Amino acid sequence: MMTGASNLSLIASAIYGIVFLTTLLAAVAAAKTHQKQWHILSWVWLAAVFAAMAAARIYQVEDVMRDELREMLRAQGNYNTRRVFQGAIAVALAGVIAALCAWWFVRRGRYLHGKRNVAVALANAAGAGLIMLVMMRLISLSQIDWFLFGPLKLNWIADLGFSFAVSGASISYVWWVSRRF
Repeated sequence: MMTGASNLSLIASAIYGIVFLTTLLAAVAAAKTHQKQWHILSWVWLAAVFAAMAAARIYQVEDVMRDELREMLRAQGNYNTRRVFQGAIAVALAGVIAALCAWWFVRRGRYLHGKRNVAVALANAAGAGLIMLVMMRLISLSQIDWFLFGPLKLNWIADLGFSFAVSGASISYVWWVSRRF
């Protein structure tokens, strides 16, 4: 039974809220200064991702989903053999995310000269990294959990790193596009 969001979850959702605001600001700046359509769409999708992440932290969506998945596996009698398909899901997930990122960079790579394009690409990559991190937390494979939640707390380092990368890129983007006009 969930008792409410922890203080760390509330801090994380506040950080996500700040990133949401910076990405929303970048989307508005991109639209106002008539930047490329993919810039605007990128900032809007990133704002949506961070708004969803903030809400998910407050309402403990990850914990609820993980608990529901475990209960479903127990009900089906598959809980003791979960490692087999968790590993397959983790590999497939990493492969799909890597393929999508590679496809995106091949498709957009020729447009990545200039500070604004690089800022948007970096923010998109960090946003994709955060989504992959969340999915890895949901899979909750013991070996992955050891890296994420072990002594180094790579989960928090990666989470904060991706969030600050997106926020830094969006703030830089706003600075660069506002100086142009």
